[in-house]
Amino acid sequence: MSRLRSRLAQEHGIALVLALGIMLVFGIATTAAIAYSNSNSTSASRSSADQVALAAAEAGLANAAGVLQNPANASRVLSTASPLLPATEPATGTAYERATARSWGVLTGANLLGGTWRIYGSGTMPSPTASGAVVRRVVSATVTVKASDVQTLNNLAWRYVYSKNEGAVCDETIYNNTTVRTSMYVRGNLCFENSAALEGPTDPSKSVDLQVRGSVDIRPPAASIGKVNALTSAHIRQGCMSRANAALHSPCTPADDVRPASDTTVPELDAPNADFASWYATATPGAYGDPVTHVCGGASGIVLDNNTVFGDGVGNAGSVTPVVDLTPTTGYDCVTPTGRLKWDPATDRFTISGTLYIDGSAIITDKGVLDYDGAGTLYLSGTFFIKGTKLCGKKNTAGTGCDFAGWNPDTEMFMVVANGNSSGGGVQNQGGMGAGDSIDVSNSSLWQGGMYATNIIRIDTSSNVESPMIAGSEVIRNKSDTQALPEFDTLPVGTPGNQITSYTISAPTDFG
Repeated sequence: MSRLRSRLAQEHGIALVLALGIMLVFGIATTAAIAYSNSNSTSASRSSADQVALAAAEAGLANAAGVLQNPANASRVLSTASPLLPATEPATGTAYERATARSWGVLTGANLLGGTWRIYGSGTMPSPTASGAVVRRVVSATVTVKASDVQTLNNLAWRYVYSKNEGAVCDETIYNNTTVRTSMYVRGNLCFENSAALEGPTDPSKSVDLQVRGSVDIRPPAASIGKVNALTSAHIRQGCMSRANAALHSPCTPADDVRPASDTTVPELDAPNADFASWYATATPGAYGDPVTHVCGGASGIVLDNNTVFGDGVGNAGSVTPVVDLTPTTGYDCVTPTGRLKWDPATDRFTISGTLYIDGSAIITDKGVLDYDGAGTLYLSGTFFIKGTKLCGKKNTAGTGCDFAGWNPDTEMFMVVANGNSSGGGVQNQGGMGAGDSIDVSNSSLWQGGMYATNIIRIDTSSNVESPMIAGSEVIRNKSDTQALPEFDTLPVGTPGNQITSYTISAPTDFG
């Protein structure tokens, strides 16, 4: 027993045991360190690959936005037949070092006035941790497309008071102490009555040109063309009849009270025909308005339609009754992503943009001096009557009327397009409109904007306009005047016959 205790008390060989234990601990620690290092390296490689793939995806998204925002692609930015971007992720893309970027997009709600793109970008690269696998990231965003509120003038008929009618003895007539100072294009015959006159500009920066494809009758005692201020030019294809020579003759000369003498060269210039049915379906704020009440601008707003069906089956004059008062005592604000019509009675001002539609007739009566801000087109299935009111693109300094010298139609243009006929009765004839009118400006009114009428535009009873006009014919009479137009190079979006060529493309939003 004593011998066992003696042996156990001896320490020979303990160093070897300790050494083996320490080596084991170090071995385990080294293995753990190597494993941890390998894990970190794999994680770092994967994280790096994720970042590279994300950067490629963002590059793909930027490429998609760039395609939409390229001005050269404006004609296709809302095309569903030939879209600018593939609708699904393409098989090929753009290589960026180790990664590949791809772009695609989906267009929704597209029409002439705008639409919404949801664009996508993906980035892929070979996985650093699994042979044959890839790392993939996808990002997305929304881009809205809106037709610009003003479009480049590309239909030159809008530089004139344009009369479409032809075939009658007098297709266009200027009456009774009226002075026209606007360029005219008459497809048929032009007649003067009493002391009516067509005068050239007093402002050298403006021009007044006369283009008549038929003949001109200036036999009334005080009628004249360019007698006080010579026209910029006169072109009368079939000649004139005057007090000096009642027989039809050409050219017309100062002896006929025509200055300058005319020639017979009249360029072909076709006027547009407004497509009311298409704009009924497209314009916004449009005939549908609120899908339940058809009221735009809230409870105090204006009625745009009654039945979501174009017209009423009787001359397509519209379903809205009674006539829409555009200037009620309570204001309204009809606004959508592509258009707006706001009336503020506190400031006597409209705000307008885009293309709008009312399936009925509209009126502004006895409202004093109003103005508007912006450029836009209002379509009416029925008629438009402005009476005893001055509506200006720019008020004069005193605030008593329109500034005919300072108005800039390139930035401020309220265009009214009316399809109705006051002879149709009902709400189309709004108590005082002339027979056959689509638009009537009367009772000492001023109008500074644009007008298109399927039938007659009537300027009557001491009224004054500064307006490009296209109509079946214009009746200008009873001490009414038209002002020479300033130079302009744009028209509001939706103007009949003027193509939409420019769009506003938003920066990407709503990233995902």
